[in-house]
Amino acid sequence: MVRFKAYQKNIEELKSLNMELGQVNKKLSESEKLKSHFLSNVRNEIINPLSSILNLSGNMAEAESMPAKEVRKLASIIFNEAYTLNFQLKNIFVSAEIEAGQLTRDIYEVNIHKLINGVIADYSSMAAIKNILIQYTPDDENSEAAKKFKTDPGKLNIVVTNLLVNAISNSNKGSTVEIFSKIKDNTLSVSINDFGKGIEEKDHEVIFDRFTQLDPVIHTSNSGHGLGLSIVKAIMDFMDGQVNLHSELGKGSTFTLMVPQTGDDQIIEGFAEGGQEFIFDDGEIF
Repeated sequence: MVRFKAYQKNIEELKSLNMELGQVNKKLSESEKLKSHFLSNVRNEIINPLSSILNLSGNMAEAESMPAKEVRKLASIIFNEAYTLNFQLKNIFVSAEIEAGQLTRDIYEVNIHKLINGVIADYSSMAAIKNILIQYTPDDENSEAAKKFKTDPGKLNIVVTNLLVNAISNSNKGSTVEIFSKIKDNTLSVSINDFGKGIEEKDHEVIFDRFTQLDPVIHTSNSGHGLGLSIVKAIMDFMDGQVNLHSELGKGSTFTLMVPQTGDDQIIEGFAEGGQEFIFDDGEIF
């Protein structure tokens, strides 16, 4: 009887172990599929704009004469394609740093309004293609606090850029993307609202997973390869912040960043403009 019970227990443990192994294999299989789709997407996201840049610039170089209007048109297309390529490469490099555990904090006094307006200016051409209006409404009551908010401007630039590009990509043509910022209790909140198709509630968590793209079609009008939102989440975790999502199908989505101000003991001398140029006391820009 004792032997039978021991044998029965072993059988149950084996069944349980087989079920666990089956789940692990399923997750590994899904992970491989996601990575395969990711690589296909990355290839297209990099090769397509690069091919356009090469072809258009080649045409301009070979043309003996070209009307100024046509030159400006081609130059604008090349510029937009180069910006797209730059955005995709930055995300890939940041993702590699996150994977390798090599993220670092570079804390400065940051003018939040200038940083956000800089990101808007960088991607206004992208919005214009879909006739999308970007409206930024800062909280005027905290304008002084917003001029010297202590944080990592490079990281903040990356997350705001990814959320803005995500909003533009998922917005309906001719709609509006709204951006709001506020500082309260030493915490910066930035909300980016689009009026697109929205996100189902069951996907609110998975959308932040690496390589995940809700639209499985590679050749889609919505650019991206499943890195952007995962990068936002990883950077917010790294900065002890949060990213929250509110979305309704058919009405759009709102992503909100909550970024705590860093203590004075961690700040680097000087302040940052736009998350890229670092200005020190002697006025020299790096």
